[in-house]
Amino acid sequence: MQAEVVHISPGLAGKYLAKNKAIRSLSPSLVKMYAAEMMAGRWTLTHQGIALNCDGSLRDGQHRLSAIIQSGVTVPMLVTVGVKDEAVPNIDVGRTRTLTQVSQFFDLDVRVMPTTRFFYDPFDSKKVANGELLATYQKHRPAIDFGLANTKSGDKYYYHANILAAILARAYYHTPNHARLALFPQVAVNGSEDIEDAAASIFRKWFSANPKPGGWAGVREVYGKSQNAVHIFLNKKPIKQLRSNNEDLFPVTI
Repeated sequence: MQAEVVHISPGLAGKYLAKNKAIRSLSPSLVKMYAAEMMAGRWTLTHQGIALNCDGSLRDGQHRLSAIIQSGVTVPMLVTVGVKDEAVPNIDVGRTRTLTQVSQFFDLDVRVMPTTRFFYDPFDSKKVANGELLATYQKHRPAIDFGLANTKSGDKYYYHANILAAILARAYYHTPNHARLALFPQVAVNGSEDIEDAAASIFRKWFSANPKPGGWAGVREVYGKSQNAVHIFLNKKPIKQLRSNNEDLFPVTI
């Protein structure tokens, strides 16, 4: 096998794809995500790239090449020629890094990337590129750090803590009373007899009985109830029952 870095233009990408013998279907959402990274200038050269058989047929890289065409951007990639067919079953069998592991890789708090993912779009389960999440964190770092600093996570309440941190980060832009906002998680943990704090107290009872959401539907329920509780708490309204609200109560321009 021989490998070299090639600056792949949309035209060259089309030529590679014309000899595509890929054995899996194309994922439009993945192509779109890659293309967005390329257009934003966040796509970087790595040891992973394009694999061609001895006869020039494409054996790996159809999503990257399709993204180059969609983005209209020329991208440097490592192109390996001479990949035999018997090697294909060993391609793309590595373990995907979790968002927690990505945080650790960049020497960030382990909760930064998971919390930023909820901050980015809590209502859509689609995969978001790590580069996009890092850019979002840098852009909104004061707000997200505020959310992280005012929530704690034990193993039992890990998901609640990250979701709540994202909600506090979004609410950070919607109220000048950050002291009141920071009080919500304190009441949610310790309780309060003050009627103005009822939303956090009722939320406390609910999350104690529901330590971990099941799947993305569970995440949406937790987010909906959590943001509704924070919204009511900020307005100091009395409440007897906590309901989920799946409208975006704290919209943010990402």
